[in-house]
Amino acid sequence: MNSGYTEGQTFEGADYTDGSLDSGTYEDCTFLNCNFANSDLSGVKFVECEFRDCGLSMAILTGVTLREVQFRG
Repeated sequence: MNSGYTEGQTFEGADYTDGSLDSGTYEDCTFLNCNFANSDLSGVKFVECEFRDCGLSMAILTGVTLREVQFRG
């Protein structure tokens, strides 16, 4: 995984069950209909992001930062 900074992006219909979401900080991003089930999001920072109709079942959230994040759907 790459550690970086991503701002203002929209991710739609992505499947991150294989751990393909890069580590780092995501700010003001929108995740639409994305699947994070069983993915390891350890250490990822989400700032002012929105998760709409996303699956997070059994995702590993150890050390994840969720600041001003919204979950809908």
